[in-house]
Amino acid sequence: MDWEIIKYYLYSGILLFLVLIIFYNYKKIENPLQRVKFWLIWIISTILTGTIIFVISIMYFIGTEFSDAYSIQSFDSESWILEPSKRVKMIDDFMETKRIDGMTKKEVEKLLGIPLDNINYFKESKYDMIYRLGIERNPFGVDSEWLLIWLDSSSVVTKYELRTD
Repeated sequence: MDWEIIKYYLYSGILLFLVLIIFYNYKKIENPLQRVKFWLIWIISTILTGTIIFVISIMYFIGTEFSDAYSIQSFDSESWILEPSKRVKMIDDFMETKRIDGMTKKEVEKLLGIPLDNINYFKESKYDMIYRLGIERNPFGVDSEWLLIWLDSSSVVTKYELRTD
C-alpha cells in the first residue's frame, strides 16, 4: 500500500476520533446556553474539518495524477530526438547515466539531435547548445526545463546543466 494512502486514512481516522470525542462530551451538557455554544463550535469545527479533508484529498489527487505524467523513463537517443515530449521523463536517467563531458559537438548532436537556435532564455549564461525538455516537473509547473551545454574553443563539452526559465 502506498504511504500517501496510509497517511490519508490515518488523518481521516484521527479526525473521526475527534468527532466521536465531541459527541461523547455533548451528552454531558445540560445547560441550554452551553448547548448552543457547543453547536456553534461543532459547526465551525465541522467546516474546518471538512476543509482539511478536502484539501488533503485534492493534494493526494494532484500527487497521484501527476506522478505518472512525470515518471522517470530510461534515456533512449531515438526517443529523445523523435519524441521531444518524453525528454522531461528521460532527463534524470540521462543525467545519471550519460556523461557527455569531453564529447564533441557532433557527438552530442548525434546523441541528442540538433539543438534549438535563437532562444532568448539564459542568454547571459553564454551557453553553446540548448535543448527544451518540457514543462517543469511539479504539479503546478508553468515554466519549462532546459538542458544547457557549454563547449570550449575546440567544440568539446566542458559543462552541462538543467535550468528552468
